[in-house]
Amino acid sequence: MYSKNKLSIVNGLCAGVLVWIILLISDYIDETVLDKGFFIGLIIYMIVPVILVCCYIYNYIAYKPDRKKLLAWFGGYSAAFLVSGVIVFILVNNGLLIKQKYRGDGIYLNGMEYMFYGVPAIVVFGMLCIVFHLIYFKIKKHRNSGL
Repeated sequence: MYSKNKLSIVNGLCAGVLVWIILLISDYIDETVLDKGFFIGLIIYMIVPVILVCCYIYNYIAYKPDRKKLLAWFGGYSAAFLVSGVIVFILVNNGLLIKQKYRGDGIYLNGMEYMFYGVPAIVVFGMLCIVFHLIYFKIKKHRNSGL
């Protein structure tokens, strides 16, 4: 039992770090390849939580993890996501990861989007998971009642 919860934590940690790697790659493409301030990054920032929720729903339905495993995974994910977010924010703002270019028009966040993304992304992901569970249990209850 302990090792399965530990594996859930490790999976959550990996997912949290993987999300930041995806976000960094999209920002790198924006800044260097496309030479735009916030194009692919904006799309990826919106899509990643939705993809995570879809993966969460699939894994929940396919494997039926218990509450401890879910909480272990979400705790590992949240910890890795928030800690990685702080590290990424510091590195980007010091110019160590992605050199941010100054553009006077449109959205000019210059790496500050990393600071604003971490907590709202966790909250949105958590809320979408809660909505899923409410709908799932309502449907399950409806099916079990025979109506």
